[in-house]
Parts: sequence; structure tokens; C-alpha cells
Amino acid sequence: MRPGKRWESDELELVVEEYMRMLADIRSQKPVNKLATARSLAECLGRTRSAVEYVWGNISYVLHTNGREWMEGEPPRGNASKLLTQIVTRLA
Repeated sequence: MRPGKRWESDELELVVEEYMRMLADIRSQKPVNKLATARSLAECLGRTRSAVEYVWGNISYVLHTNGREWMEGEPPRGNASKLLTQIVTRLA
């Protein structure tokens, strides 16, 4: 695990891509398993599931502040870094 380590750009891109994929699936009324996705991302990135979910809340914040739809169950946290904001803006 990488507790306390700064998130790298490639890690955040992967988390944002998965968030946006799940959001698209939700919009299309396809089944989404957020818990399994969070666990998979955490394992892949060497992070905790809660760390991934925390980033999801920050992605929701960026989307919300830009007047975009965000994923229900992942409320905006208001703690998005400049790097995360740039990545969400580019990929959303």
C-alpha cells in the first residue's frame, strides 16, 4: 500500500477514466459495481479502497463545480488538487 504518498498523474487518470466509465454506465442504466471497481483500482494502484473512493468524491466536486452530473453515492468532497482538476476537465 502507498498510504500518504502523493497521487501521480497516471494513477489519477486511471481513477478518473474508471469513474467516467461508471458514470456513463449509470446513465445508460447498465449495472455498476462501485465496490468491486474500487477494490480493483486499489489493488492495481497499491492504494486503499477508501483512498480511491476519496478521489471519487473529489472528482464529483470538480464535475459539480463545472455544472456537470456527478456519480450518486460519491458526494463532492471539495478537496480536489490542481492536477486532479486538470485531469477531470480534460477527460470528462
